[in-house]
This record gives sequence, C-alpha cells and structure tokens, in this order.
Amino acid sequence: WVKMDSFQRQVFLAKNPGPAAIFFDEVIKAFIRIILKYNPTSDASGLFGKCTAYYAMIEAQGRGTLHCHMLIWLAGNPSPQELRDRMAADSNYKCAMFQWLESIISCELPSTKEVVKELNGPIPPPKMPSDWIDPRLHKKPDVRTMSENEFQAAFLTTVEDLVIKSNWHVHKPTCWKYLKVGQPHNDSTCRMRIDGSVHPVTHLDPETESIILRRLHPRINNFNQLVMFLLRCNMDIKYIGSGEAAKALIYYVTDYITKSQVTTHVGLSALEYAIKRNNEKFEGTEHAVTDLGKVNRSLFTKTVMALMSKQEISHQQVMSYLIGGGDYYSSHTFKTVKWGEIDRQAADNLSVEVPEDEENEDNAEYTVHEDEVTLVVSENYVGVSLQVLDYPCRSHDPVFNALSLWEHEEWVTKVSLSSEEKRNERAELAEAQKVLMAHDTGRDRRKCITLRGRLDNQHPQASSHVARLRRSPLVNVLLGETIPRPDRRPEEKEKWARAMLILFKPWRKASDLRDDNESWISAFERTEFSQEAKKVMKNMLVEYECKDARDAYTALRKAGKV
Repeated sequence: WVKMDSFQRQVFLAKNPGPAAIFFDEVIKAFIRIILKYNPTSDASGLFGKCTAYYAMIEAQGRGTLHCHMLIWLAGNPSPQELRDRMAADSNYKCAMFQWLESIISCELPSTKEVVKELNGPIPPPKMPSDWIDPRLHKKPDVRTMSENEFQAAFLTTVEDLVIKSNWHVHKPTCWKYLKVGQPHNDSTCRMRIDGSVHPVTHLDPETESIILRRLHPRINNFNQLVMFLLRCNMDIKYIGSGEAAKALIYYVTDYITKSQVTTHVGLSALEYAIKRNNEKFEGTEHAVTDLGKVNRSLFTKTVMALMSKQEISHQQVMSYLIGGGDYYSSHTFKTVKWGEIDRQAADNLSVEVPEDEENEDNAEYTVHEDEVTLVVSENYVGVSLQVLDYPCRSHDPVFNALSLWEHEEWVTKVSLSSEEKRNERAELAEAQKVLMAHDTGRDRRKCITLRGRLDNQHPQASSHVARLRRSPLVNVLLGETIPRPDRRPEEKEKWARAMLILFKPWRKASDLRDDNESWISAFERTEFSQEAKKVMKNMLVEYECKDARDAYTALRKAGKV
C-alpha cells in the first residue's frame, strides 16, 4: 500500500469497494466506541465530554470514497442563548469555556506559537522533497515502545505533518462553485470560510457575542489533535456556541445532515418524466376518466421508480448498505409521526364521514382514508399501520390512558397477538416489567406493572393486536405541515396552541382538548404540561430562533458585514 502512488491506490479502491466500505464502517464504529465513549448506561466521558447522543450522515465524494458528517450532543451543554447569558454573568465561567474549547479545537500547527501574517496573498503549503512520503501512510508512533516524552514529541510531529497534508486550505474551484457570474473569486467569497483572518486570543465578538476561537494560522482548518492522529485524514470540527452565528450554525448543520440525496432539479426532472409517461399510458383509454384510482396508483409507481433511477451512488455506498453500515449512524431510533393526518383528524373532531358501503362495527366512528394506511414490512411480519387511529383508540388502561400523543408515539408499540404470545412464551414480558420510565417528573412510571393493553373496540385491529410499552423511547419525527409559530400573527399563535395541545395533552376526542367556545390559546394557558413536554416545546421554539438567525446571518455575509 505504501509503495503504491495515489492513482494506484484509487484504482485499487475502485476495484475493491467491499473492503473499503468495511474499513470505513469499522473506523466509524471505533470512533463512537473509543473517542466518544457513547454508552447510555455508563457515566464514562469521551474526548469531548459525556456523549448523550450522536447522529452521523454518510456521503460519497466525487471519486466514490465515503466520508461522514456527525453531530454530537454533550451532557450539560447549554443552548446558545443560555451559554451567552452565563458567560455574560460569570467571567470565570467564560474563561473556563474558552480553555476547554482551545483544548479540543486547534486552528494552527502544533509548532505555531505566534500569529502568522500573510504579506503577499495566501500562504501555500511548504514544498516537500522528492523522496517525501505521505504522512498518512507512515506507521503511527507506538506509546508502548516509547517513553512518555518521546511519544509526546513524536505525536506532535505526526500531527503537524498530517495537518500540513490534510488541513492546510488552498483555494480550488469548488470554493466558489455556488457563486453567481461576475462575483469575485477571493478569500471573502470562499464557501469554506477560510478567509485568511487570524485571532491572537479566544474572545467574544462585541456585536454578535459569538465565540471567536484563537486562530494563529490563516490557512489551517479547525481540527482536533487526537482525532487527526488516529484517523489521519482531513477533518473539520466546530463547537455550536453562543450568539446569533451559533444559532445559524445549528440550523445549517441539522439541515445539511438531513438533506435529501436527490437534488431539486433532478427530482423535478424525474417527476416531469413520470407524469409524462403516465399520461402517455392512459391517453385515449377508458381508464383516463373512469378509474382515477388506477391512474393515481400508476403515477405513484412511476414517480417512485423515476426518483430511484435518478439517484447516483458509488460502489462503496452500495457495499455500505450490504454490510449493514447504511447511510447513517445514530445513537437513537426514530419514528415517523404522521402529524398532517392526525392534525386533520383533530380538525374534523376526530371523526370522518363514513361512506355507507364501508360502515361496520369496527370503524363506525373512525374511517381511514386511502392515503392514511401504511404497509409495515419486517423480517417476520407484514401488516397495516393505522397510526391515525392508534392514539385515540389506545388502551383504556390507566398507564396508556394518561399518555399524550407525543408520549404514545415515543413509548408504545402495536404488536399482533400471535407475536405477543410467542414473546410471553420466551418469558420476555417478566423482564420488560422492570423497565424504568421515569423520564417525566410529572408522572413516575417506575410503579407501572401493566405493560400491555387491549386497544379500544373502535380500533379496526382491536381483535388482532395489543399495545405494549417499549423498553426505551423512540425519537419522534413529525411528518406533515410545519408547526405554526407562536410569535407571529394571532391566528398563527392560535394554531400553535392547538398543535401543542394535540401533541402534549392526553385526549381521545376534541372536547378533551378544550371546552365549547373556548379559544385554543385559552385552553393552552390553563393546561398543566409535563416537564418533558415543556422541554420539547422549548426546543421547537429554539429551532425557529435558529432559522431566523440563519437568514439574518446569511444577509450579513452577503452584505460583507461578517
């Protein structure tokens, strides 16, 4: 491997995507296990502190090699606004925060002790001799065969060589690929934001109150010394700190790592192609008017196939799926909540007009629209998900009855009676009864004994399924219209209050949420929510703040003010 040149190594990886994907998967798992030390049952801290959660998205570069974008949550870390307030009120806290940040994020070479000034444009990386070997191919210093002082010196030398090779920024065409015609190609417009600026000390920006890290070198991108030493590749590391810039960064990062793999123009092109082909299929036939259901199903199928066929993935991405790595790594499991459908049901007082030919004893009160049914396919089960009915038709057992919609989606799973019987045979129910569900200080669920309950008779699956509490909660992801904001027009605040009541107050019918002729805001203000619900609502508002900050910060950058 060391004797190969760069092109030969690229050819080898292109011909062997399987080993490359396996190696990448092992590296990411080792990073999570050793560097982050993520373990929800342990108090052990990793390199950055106690990691409480992580989410990593995997992408492929132009040459097909895999790379990772990761968000890390740390225990005790305040929100941007809370951090801003604490640093303003306590100078000792501010100094401690600065010292911690400087210990985990470096913006200069290890040997750099003073500010490096650029006199004649960007400083290029130092030229290497002809017999120079890429430091990423060197054998790492072994602490087991060296004294502490020897290893420390070798460690810093290795890190310096790696940073020069991997994290010394040189402007390339990709730095300006999103610029409009006529915009200058220079430091100020580099999308990597390596603009040659330096800062002798870490400080707070007097205008935005954002943390400005010490940066002694104008061309070195942020890195962590230990991560650079272990992973031996280019990296970037940022702390989402205080001020408006931090809020903007939160929105940018979360939006980026959850972006769709299909770009807008490619997606629209695929949709246009699918609609055209579908029209050609039914043009001039009797189905064009008389069987809209068939036409719609055909359009849906063609749209999905068109979108899938427009996706381009590398060999390593394919192998990543096959070996089990997939396209993301996460500490938590997610659940999609069909907020749009549930919201519409609540708007209709939780009842929908039932056509005469569809009425029966099981759905006399609730009717499921065609677009509200989801097919669930797992290794040992194929069935139908009726999420829009699962909550209002949940078990009447006190444990389930006291759950809000948000809690229900977090903690409750619906299982078939046959699978539940098998579970009971394996004696797993007895073990599950020890589950601690004390996440809500308003209700202590450690005393709960009933871990499963029969669905309400109105539920179409009441005779074939039961509800069961999970051992650990899922993370809800709302699918549907955006939740309105409470800081806008009165009608939006009214909609926001309604949404919060639907999500966080236990209910079965609309009258459980508010009294007749009562406004949603009034009902919201008199409702006592759990501490966990208040926390989630607060985080929803933080998301709005971050989006506003992103828009404002983008405007300032375009104006050249930051």
